[in-house]
Amino acid sequence: MGGSRAWADCASDRLGGRQCAGPILEELAVASLDDTDPQVAGSAARYLGEHGSAKSQDALWRRYEAWSLQWRGRESEIRCIYGDDNSNTSEADLGQALATALATGQAWVADDGMVRRILELAVGQQMRQQIESAISTRPPPRR
Repeated sequence: MGGSRAWADCASDRLGGRQCAGPILEELAVASLDDTDPQVAGSAARYLGEHGSAKSQDALWRRYEAWSLQWRGRESEIRCIYGDDNSNTSEADLGQALATALATGQAWVADDGMVRRILELAVGQQMRQQIESAISTRPPPRR
């Protein structure tokens, strides 16, 4: 996915400190949510939460629901324990990035129903606690 990689490079380096946002990058970020590399998909989710428009919310939901379905009942495979070698850490980070983007997105306000759904789809208590923490410290959305 060459476009996904180019987008990820731009998003991670912010073009030497310049603002790196816009409809084309949003489109690339939405497409990158399905990248096979969970680090690229996670970066896309973080970007959409910070810079995406409200229309990107549907793509975030679709990917978060698919991620949750994939990992539901397999919490022990993605649980992060300090000092443990877990090959699925990137997958855990992806789930967290998707949930956090939905809960704290700057182009929308997560109402109580939305927060409940995000928490229902979380895989494991550790993830639920991280989401609750992100929600409690979220900055106000931009208008």
